[in-house]
Amino acid sequence: MPSAADYDISVKVVRFTIALDADVRLRHGHRTDRGGVVSFVIQLQARVKGRWRPVVRYDSAHGQAHRHVYRARKKSRREALNLNLADALTFAEGDMKQNWRRYIEEYEQ
Repeated sequence: MPSAADYDISVKVVRFTIALDADVRLRHGHRTDRGGVVSFVIQLQARVKGRWRPVVRYDSAHGQAHRHVYRARKKSRREALNLNLADALTFAEGDMKQNWRRYIEEYEQ
């Protein structure tokens, strides 16, 4: 049987989804190690023709915090954030909560 020393209890993973409207949701995931953010993804999604589509996504893939902005009929664009991962996660959460309706409208245009 494994002992407590066999587990790395300093790593924490948090994942959840919040319904914002009937066809809009916010997916949240982040990982910390010893209290510091080491990765995250915050993604606004819209259900289009029965499938969940990304609208705006903040994440830390590729080694830096950035935002992807999607449009229904256009190519997506990627924007770098000049923030550390903890600050980028906080910014992304606030931005999504405050602006999700506008992002949905812009996606549909």
